[in-house]
Amino acid sequence: MRKTELRLLRARRRAEVARTRLTGTMVEMQSRLRPAALIEDAMGELREKAGEASRGALAYARAQPVATVGIFAALAAYVFRDRLIDAALSLFSRGKAT
Repeated sequence: MRKTELRLLRARRRAEVARTRLTGTMVEMQSRLRPAALIEDAMGELREKAGEASRGALAYARAQPVATVGIFAALAAYVFRDRLIDAALSLFSRGKAT
């Protein structure tokens, strides 16, 4: 009977240790899954990826300055296309009126 009692006490102790570990794991999971923690992790990833992208773009701009100027000129023309079209139309219409 003594061996049985010892085995039972050991099993209860192992169960208690396992329960304590499970509780710790659950607390850790809850803290990681809070919305604020998820947003913080996402923002950290976004900052890291944006930093990598900006470093890559800067390296490209240094290696290919003419292409970079062309890309920015095309982008500016696209962004300001309405103003550029209006300016060109007014310039040509003034030239025909005189």
